[in-house]
Amino acid sequence: MSTVTKTKIVDEQMNKQMFFLLMFANSNHFIKNKKNFNEEENKIKFEEIKQNTDELKIIEKELYVMCENYNTPDDYATNIEKTPPTEIYLTGDAAMFSSVTSSTILECNIKDVYGGTISSGKTKYKQILVDIFKKMDPTTIINNSKFNFKPTNESGRNNYTWYPCLKLSIQSKCANETFEEIRHFVKFNKYTIQISIKLESGDIVHLNKSSPAPY
Repeated sequence: MSTVTKTKIVDEQMNKQMFFLLMFANSNHFIKNKKNFNEEENKIKFEEIKQNTDELKIIEKELYVMCENYNTPDDYATNIEKTPPTEIYLTGDAAMFSSVTSSTILECNIKDVYGGTISSGKTKYKQILVDIFKKMDPTTIINNSKFNFKPTNESGRNNYTWYPCLKLSIQSKCANETFEEIRHFVKFNKYTIQISIKLESGDIVHLNKSSPAPY
């Protein structure tokens, strides 16, 4: 339920409840201040007050619950049924990854054709890409990558980061371009990749791409 709809319902209900409370207060004032009434009339009126008091307690409880619901964020409201995330399983070249902006890597394992680990347990695209680069010759990387590199320590300049393990400075790119680069070099090196990514929408995509058997 949206905040606007919730506010409208609460306002309508509270108006009705407050109208009743006002009537009850006026009735109380009338009975307590009336001087000339007979015993029977007195008995009837005070019985009405008793009934009104019981109903008042119920109304107070309802108002308390309404206020609690009104002040509770939608994400934490217990009466909202959440739709479970959609899980998508891919075995090809991950063509369905239209965007990984604001996504979260849940799991990633990359292995070579012999089953040796290239990258495991990393949750950042740049970390995974660097793990792949660690197994490659710098000249091969530069000649086959869409990223920009410099052989000198350019850390802090023009969005470059220096990686001593590679002896290269790499200019950072967005998540989409970095993930595209990961897929490119997985295919280039004939690696196997198993990666699960939670997209910004909440959907989870699992990519499982096997490498060809070694000769």
